[in-house]
Amino acid sequence: MNLLLDDLNKELERRGHPFCRYADDSNIDVQTKVAGERVLASLPQLLEGTLRLRVNREKSAVAFIEDRKFLGYRLLSGGRLGIGPTSLDRAKARVREITRGNRGVNLEQLTRELNSFLTGWVTYFRLAACKNHLRELADWIRRKLRCVRLKRCKRAKTLADFFQSLGVPEWNC
Repeated sequence: MNLLLDDLNKELERRGHPFCRYADDSNIDVQTKVAGERVLASLPQLLEGTLRLRVNREKSAVAFIEDRKFLGYRLLSGGRLGIGPTSLDRAKARVREITRGNRGVNLEQLTRELNSFLTGWVTYFRLAACKNHLRELADWIRRKLRCVRLKRCKRAKTLADFFQSLGVPEWNC
């Protein structure tokens, strides 16, 4: 992809536009919305005509940088990075998939899979200012794991035994 889009890099540098590109994803920074629309109209001609690449018109847009996401991140005020909302939604969907009740895996394997996914996800977003998001996500995951554990008890007797094993008095079960 870098070889194909080298011409795009050179054209953007020639025009004096600051840009960020990773593989086939690009963000081009301009001063005004009019300039953004002008660039958005001219670049597909270069990409589709000269380079014979298809431009995804649904993903292409002119917007303020805070409203867009790039590789799962979004740029916050002051130049800080944040986690894009769809990235959080996809992470929650993956946690739901891992903790689904009808999977038939034991709790140790479930937590191993969950830890593996979350370690990779948090490592990817380690540069983002996301302490509150991570705290809320951790609380939500704890609730999911409690639900999984309690749902596996099935009957009132096994549920009471489980609570008593955790130190809850018998009269309170």
